[in-house]
Amino acid sequence: MNNTTSERRVLNDEVLKQFTTEDIAKIQAEYDVNKDGFPAIIPQKNRLGKNVVLSFYKAQIKSLDGKLLDEEEATFDILDNEEFNANDPLARTKVKYLSALFSVNRFVDGGVYFYGNYYTRKMTPKFAKVLTKRFMDNYFHIEDGDLIYEFFDKMDGGYLPYWPQKSYEEGKEAIFSAVNATVVKLGNETKSPLTFNFNIFGNETFDLTKDGKRIEVIKSLLDSNMLVSGFYYKGRLLPNKLDDKFKLYIEKTFIRRNFTVNQKEFLLLNFSKDKKTNYPLFWPRKDKDGRAIKISVLDADVSLIDVDSKYASFDLYCDEPFDLNNEENRIKFNVIQGIYSDKSMLRGALYFDGILVTGEISKADREFRKNIVERQYKFYIDDNEDFIRINKNFTIEDRFQLLNLTKIYNDYYPNNIDLIPNKDATYDAKNENCPILRFDRVNFVDEYGKFVLEKEFSMDINSNTKYADVASSEFDMLLEAVFTLEVKLRGAVYFKGKNVAQKKKSPRYEELLSFLSGFLPSDLLKRLNENKHKEFYKYTIDKKTGMLKYWPTVDKDGKEVLLSVVKADMFFANGKRVVKACNSLNFDIYVGETFGLVGESGSGKTTISRAILGVYNLTNGAIYFRGRLISGKQTAQELKNNKKNIQMIFQDPAASLNERANIDYIVSEGLYNFKLFKSKEERLDKVSRMMKSVGLLPEHLSRYPHEFSGGQRQRIGIARALVIEPELVLADEPISALDVSIRAQVLNLLKKLQNEKSLTYLFIAHDLSIIRYISDRIAVMHNGHIVELGKAEDIYSNPIHPYTRALLTAIPQPDPDSKNKRKKLVYNKADLDYDKCNWIMIKPNHYILSTEDLAQKWLNNDIDKKYLIDAKEIFSNVNLEKADTLKEEAIDVKVNENVKEENE
Repeated sequence: MNNTTSERRVLNDEVLKQFTTEDIAKIQAEYDVNKDGFPAIIPQKNRLGKNVVLSFYKAQIKSLDGKLLDEEEATFDILDNEEFNANDPLARTKVKYLSALFSVNRFVDGGVYFYGNYYTRKMTPKFAKVLTKRFMDNYFHIEDGDLIYEFFDKMDGGYLPYWPQKSYEEGKEAIFSAVNATVVKLGNETKSPLTFNFNIFGNETFDLTKDGKRIEVIKSLLDSNMLVSGFYYKGRLLPNKLDDKFKLYIEKTFIRRNFTVNQKEFLLLNFSKDKKTNYPLFWPRKDKDGRAIKISVLDADVSLIDVDSKYASFDLYCDEPFDLNNEENRIKFNVIQGIYSDKSMLRGALYFDGILVTGEISKADREFRKNIVERQYKFYIDDNEDFIRINKNFTIEDRFQLLNLTKIYNDYYPNNIDLIPNKDATYDAKNENCPILRFDRVNFVDEYGKFVLEKEFSMDINSNTKYADVASSEFDMLLEAVFTLEVKLRGAVYFKGKNVAQKKKSPRYEELLSFLSGFLPSDLLKRLNENKHKEFYKYTIDKKTGMLKYWPTVDKDGKEVLLSVVKADMFFANGKRVVKACNSLNFDIYVGETFGLVGESGSGKTTISRAILGVYNLTNGAIYFRGRLISGKQTAQELKNNKKNIQMIFQDPAASLNERANIDYIVSEGLYNFKLFKSKEERLDKVSRMMKSVGLLPEHLSRYPHEFSGGQRQRIGIARALVIEPELVLADEPISALDVSIRAQVLNLLKKLQNEKSLTYLFIAHDLSIIRYISDRIAVMHNGHIVELGKAEDIYSNPIHPYTRALLTAIPQPDPDSKNKRKKLVYNKADLDYDKCNWIMIKPNHYILSTEDLAQKWLNNDIDKKYLIDAKEIFSNVNLEKADTLKEEAIDVKVNENVKEENE
């Protein structure tokens, strides 16, 4: 072809796909070229399909004044992440031209292409630095040092600005390199120094007996009196003198990565210290066996809390479970809390991820690390004494005793005067025999909420009574409890006719103490005066709910409890009318179980589930998740953790999905909210795997909800709830809106996912047959109360409460014979007042809400007809003749209306 300018064609992307970098001569001959005579763009792949980073075409090396330094023209490609072999002549040529391209003293003349785009003959210094660092990191290895030194320009002092980090040994990457490095003391620069050549790798552990010289060099590098040269940190040449901030950064890197906790004595002596505690600022994150450490404690003064000295120093490993039911773990936790708190109880040092967290640490940083510790070890830094004591001394069966410690107890037992009426409490000062001080059936609880006295204490003291007449250990204990502010008394203490049991800060207490001063021995009187400001026990109580902030997480059999609902009330006001949606609910959900909640519409099932989610606030009572209160006032971080740990599957699969969002976004929404992925690929992988788990295909992600059936939409809702890996799933009638044919599929899917992912369900439904199929335990609700609670098989095989029996007779029967034989019952609450009923245990793990007398009758299958009515009797009382008349009248009215409309 005649290569005149008029016959040249314009090179575009479509044409470019037909060529490779080897075709550059043809492209130059046939297509438009720039002012230097080279194509503006060329392909980015060679004939083997490899990605090309740099292309040199008819290139020559020249000096800055244009003098030719290499007469041969070179044409070659440098591929993505290509390795340069020093023994290969072509590789040496490539390095020579590459170094000339980045040089400040030379340039490359000819066609130079960077990712297919023509580049000017001389790079800007800034861009040359960026590319030099990139090529050192990706193309060269530490072992290529001779090749690099031969071609690349040296700085003043004879060192290269960058140095490779990678080694040919698999998995090794240097964080620190010494290349003909020198260390001299300031003022002795002319003295001939020693030179050092070594590398320190990120996963390397120092041996103090073998690596002494390298460690001494590092310490010299961090010494402000030393002048250093030839040291590289992460591939970049270090200056001759480091600023203090960067010295600390290097020290932090080496100590945390390359030392072990077993080198304690050396570390305590040789590195930077915190001014306040005099402990090193940084600490190793592994032991001699390479195990990763999360928390290290050093030299805690455990004698202050009367603990064995072996707990003065210890480590907690990243892969170590931390169970507070273990005595050793509780001791370690007490030590951590003592050092961690702002007002330190113990002397010593605490390191989290190798960084000292006592001493001069910011409040924000302390809070951040506290949150990480809580998430990893599932224990809480704040108020740990409460958490440990409650989980150590109580089980969930101890509800009543725990309520003794709370303010809410007094809401259910308002005052002792009403609780224990006493007609003889009136005081008559003229009557010498009238008791001045009367104890009427008094008891009190200890620091663990348990009653101290074996029986209720009653006694009268008048003006003639002597201490010797009434002296006893019980009497002394009771008096101390009366004057201890935090102790809760049960019963009545009358002083001059007034009950002072619950008014310990009143002036009458001072008068009572004055009376006792002439009655009691001096040592007991002294103790009473001291007790006026003494806290016998103190648990953290939430101000809003009046409930303890922590709750037991095990039952008497050692089963782990995930969620506890305690004395939960939910009242809604409608003008003067108050609707009690939930009334004094108490139940627990164990880890890994399905807890069924069943009842008629309006019984309060969905209301309590929304309270667990935090949508509604409880009127009274509390909800605990893993032993921590979640129904009171929460921090933003706690609320976020609750939402992450508790998810919901909604009843209506259509209304619960955003019609304007595609399935990818709907399922990924939780991952976005809680930042549970590091890259787009990781997010898509999680979402795709979850879609497969629920029986859908990853290609469905681009579709919209209206393109799916009801069952498929419910599967999408399940995927959305489970993709963030919650611990508790609230399933609010998840199959009621589905066809009967696919209900079993969804139930089986929920069971399968529970087994695969160790999920815990709160399953709400109307249909007792479905509840029986999926539940381990069942609670039956009626009018806001749980009326029966037990194992699924016990509820079905031996129902006790009449409401439960009525519900069971409503289950559809496919067999016509059994259907006709079965008596259908209708429950009538009649005169049964749930507020006056008690929670009665029929047998272990089976309870009903009833009175003692009724419970015994129901247990013997003796149920009054006013509570359970035969459905046939109700319909037999209907006057069929009157019903027919009413029906005819209604038809006549409808006909007349139609005639009137036609006439109009």
